Amino acid sequence: MKKLSKNKIVIAVTSAVLVIMLVVTGIMMTADKPSVPTDQQKGTPGTTSDINVQFPSPAETEQSGTDINSGETGADISVEVGEDKTPSSTNDPNSPTAQGDVKTETKTPSKTDNDVSVGTGDSKGNNPDKTPSNPPGGVVGVDPVPRGDEPAGASGNKPKATDWVSVNSNVPQELYNYDYTIMEGGDIITGAQMKWRGYNTWDKAANAAIGGLTQYYSIDYRKIQSVNPNDRDKYLTDLVFWTGESAHMDICEYMQFAINNKIISTASVVTDGNLMYNNGVQLIRARVYVTFESGASAYELQNGIKYYRDVEVAVYPSTGEDRYGFGKCNDFNVLLFSENCFNFLCDWKKA
Repeated sequence: MKKLSKNKIVIAVTSAVLVIMLVVTGIMMTADKPSVPTDQQKGTPGTTSDINVQFPSPAETEQSGTDINSGETGADISVEVGEDKTPSSTNDPNSPTAQGDVKTETKTPSKTDNDVSVGTGDSKGNNPDKTPSNPPGGVVGVDPVPRGDEPAGASGNKPKATDWVSVNSNVPQELYNYDYTIMEGGDIITGAQMKWRGYNTWDKAANAAIGGLTQYYSIDYRKIQSVNPNDRDKYLTDLVFWTGESAHMDICEYMQFAINNKIISTASVVTDGNLMYNNGVQLIRARVYVTFESGASAYELQNGIKYYRDVEVAVYPSTGEDRYGFGKCNDFNVLLFSENCFNFLCDWKKA
């Protein structure tokens, strides 16, 4: 009987030890087991669980002054499981879900490109696509446009076809064939040489020659009111526009010649910019057609017959000066009253 009591005690102690071990084991297992979601977190029948990934804003996850593009890691990403796709209107307006579509941004990599300094164009690497064509701080080289050798100058007094810039078949060909007018101490610079040296106002010079010569030979003595330059007669001021104000006294003498011979005439002029050369002054050749209604005898001609005369006249850009108050001159001055600047290449001939 006593022995039986001892066995019962042993069994009871053993049972108690086993129970304690089971409790300890259960506690340890419970501590390692993840928490079981509650009924509210469990998806109910008929709904879909979505995962919204929210990136914390810089203000929430970083201290002031931290570079958001530094590329450092370690910021926590919270994952929330929700039942409703539509964000609540009461959410934080700054959160991604309250602002609508989530915008993704590519962060700047922490490793930078050491070959190119962004924004400066400087390059340190050997990549041909990154190396500038000119070294930093150097002068950009510009290759000059080759223009060949300067054309040969005039050979003798007779112009060659190659002396001119070109030959226009629509103007009288005699104008290209007259001898050069040689001035003492002056060298002939052909039209081809003028072009090679950079002259480029051919048409303007030709238009000025046409205007000045037409005005010079189109005259009606009956319309001249005064030959006093201070009276500013219209013929005087109109011709000054072409010739330059410094010639006003010579113009008045020409007006007096027209009055004395009762000259009434009309004129037209044919020329071309390529009829230019330089003999110390810049000359352009032209053919002037004139018909006299009266006063032709002053030139030993007959009234009512159309004549022509080939001439050359100096033409230069005007400075725009108005020293004598006669008004602004034409862009180019036609030097009709200057020595060696208005030359006759032939006598009057019937057209």
